[in-house]
Amino acid sequence: MPGLQFYKLDLHVHTPASKCYLDKTHTPEQIVQAALDKELAAIAVTDHNTAEWIDRMKVAAQNTGLVIFPGVEISMEQYHVVTLFD
Repeated sequence: MPGLQFYKLDLHVHTPASKCYLDKTHTPEQIVQAALDKELAAIAVTDHNTAEWIDRMKVAAQNTGLVIFPGVEISMEQYHVVTLFD
């Protein structure tokens, strides 16, 4: 199909803002570089119950070509709901 293009994405990325994130010393720049090393076109930052690091991640990704989608993983009593925004 003319014009059809595929992109490599990770739509469920956590940062140290999530309680479950193991290495709290990671920086936004390191997370962006890890995504670039995997040749990703975009990532969605979906921390648990917070959007605290989304702006930091957007700043770190400036001028890299990596698109950052804001999101959040909402913890429910029995499951989680991942939401993404444009």
